[in-house]
Amino acid sequence: MPLLTVRLIHTPIGKKESVLVSLESDKYNPDHLETLINDCLTQALKKIDQSNLSSLRSGHPEMSILLSNAGGENAVRPALHLSQETLMRIAEAGAAFDFDPHQKERKQRNA
Repeated sequence: MPLLTVRLIHTPIGKKESVLVSLESDKYNPDHLETLINDCLTQALKKIDQSNLSSLRSGHPEMSILLSNAGGENAVRPALHLSQETLMRIAEAGAAFDFDPHQKERKQRNA
């Protein structure tokens, strides 16, 4: 079973890096990933009480995508496809983008 994590990392000048928003899912496909990316950006704006994605720029944001897979019958193909609209939202936020797929077993999460 896959574990997908979409995070927006925020590092304002002179301050420590922090995770502004982190979303997890036990499913993976490119459309679902795109939905989580957009949800992450929207939640980040709510967290900093702003309405414009460019207001995230001062925090030098990074959109971090982590994909772990236990393999076997539930193996996923780590495909990545983002629409022009999503790419424009990431760019408007001034965010770097990191996609890190791992094809190894994940550790059990605490319940």
